[in-house]
Amino acid sequence: MTLADLVMLADENSGLLDGTMGPLRSVIASHDVVVGIWPDRAQPEGWGTRVLKGLPVVREAAGSTEDYQCRLTAIRCESASQAHGLALVFGDQNDHSAGVPVDDGRSGRSEA
Repeated sequence: MTLADLVMLADENSGLLDGTMGPLRSVIASHDVVVGIWPDRAQPEGWGTRVLKGLPVVREAAGSTEDYQCRLTAIRCESASQAHGLALVFGDQNDHSAGVPVDDGRSGRSEA
């Protein structure tokens, strides 16, 4: 997954969001990993990023030498502060995905 891929995912999700919490909750709940992305001229490629949900999944995947599959998406944020707030509200420490099991067989190491 490249930064350009994250921008594309965030752009796709922007079309689903209507300014209310319902669609935002739905997008976040239906993915294992959600990355916040915002314009940041201080970064070499012009984008700041933060894992909003799924940091344990990212850490496990980073430490694995095997292929790792998870449902990943990105959401556009206006700033690092907004991304921080979304991580606090929807992050791993909160019950943001009621009804969506954390391990439903769609995440984890690939069997292939």
